[in-house]
Amino acid sequence: MGRLGEAEDLARAVISRLPEVDRKRAGIILGDIATAHIVHGSINEAARAAREGLTIVRETESVIWLPRFEVLAKSLEQWRTQQPVRLFLEDLGLTKRQFSASRH
Repeated sequence: MGRLGEAEDLARAVISRLPEVDRKRAGIILGDIATAHIVHGSINEAARAAREGLTIVRETESVIWLPRFEVLAKSLEQWRTQQPVRLFLEDLGLTKRQFSASRH
């Protein structure tokens, strides 16, 4: 778990240095952090990172990355009663509706 913490700190340092034009990459990195937390059994941390990444996806309108967060949602679904997971799943629904509405 310590190595994951170090990796997350490094990833967040990279995110903080990204120029605004590359902000959508932060969403991708946070999705990867969420995946690593799932693998290590850190469900709440995974949901928090996924939610943070999803926020960036929504802000940057990077609909191409939405499937990655849908996969994360499937991995987290069994813990939907835990607040961080529930909040992520609700945000995912909001994001999907936002992108769907923008296509019409």
